[in-house]
Amino acid sequence: MESILVDISSPSRVAQAIEDNTVAYWASHCGPAGVEMRRQADRLWIRSGQSCTITNCIMWTDFPTEEADRRIEEVLDLFRPQRLPLIWWIGPSTRPADLGARLLAHGLRCGGEEPGMAVELSRLPLDEPRPAGLSIVPVERALALRRWVGAYVAGFGMPAHWRRALLDWEAGRGEEGATRRHYLGLLWGRAVATAQLVLGGGVAGLYGLSTIPRARGRGIGRAMTLFAMQQGQALGYRVGVLYAAEMGRPLYRRLGFREYIVARDYVWEE
Repeated sequence: MESILVDISSPSRVAQAIEDNTVAYWASHCGPAGVEMRRQADRLWIRSGQSCTITNCIMWTDFPTEEADRRIEEVLDLFRPQRLPLIWWIGPSTRPADLGARLLAHGLRCGGEEPGMAVELSRLPLDEPRPAGLSIVPVERALALRRWVGAYVAGFGMPAHWRRALLDWEAGRGEEGATRRHYLGLLWGRAVATAQLVLGGGVAGLYGLSTIPRARGRGIGRAMTLFAMQQGQALGYRVGVLYAAEMGRPLYRRLGFREYIVARDYVWEE
């Protein structure tokens, strides 16, 4: 069993746990239905076969500076035959240090920058009352997962044609609950919010937090965050982590999350 991170007293240990949890998130989608993950000496990548940017990813590289450009092209050649778009994720342990600039030179575009944040779960108000009419349920059946994906796509403003690819992706190739759990927020019975709990790196990670536009401003995102973190605590985890998009940063900071790393992503679409 993995070692549980008990506190956030060591910034370097927290930073590593955030990166390890990210790998656990991507790995949780792998299995026999065409999703392939490879961990090699100088790279870690996943390829879904789906023409959907967020289901193909380069998670880590350790390229010698003098060989970086050649190896970037080697990686892109893994995706070119099927014309698969991808996200190239850069965290603190990625090398070389100037990889971002090199990716731009190879035709990728900068997708954004997000801080990786952490908090000790004991410091969160996990028993806080939910907004009126909100119930949060685990997603355990295929029909519920369809509702989850629909709310997820609407919440993030994704293209509607991604739904099929994301449904296959989120169905995963392992049992729900092994390392990843889905939660659906229902407002008076209507699907309005999503969250995922990912267990890995000794921490409980929050992913896929979204609220559909017409349900925002009611504290639903806060309630979904606290519910997912409460589930992590019930499973024995002591620290929660997440990546904060700009919209969510004020919420996370109010809850007590603090920044430990900065991650950037670059997008390749041929």
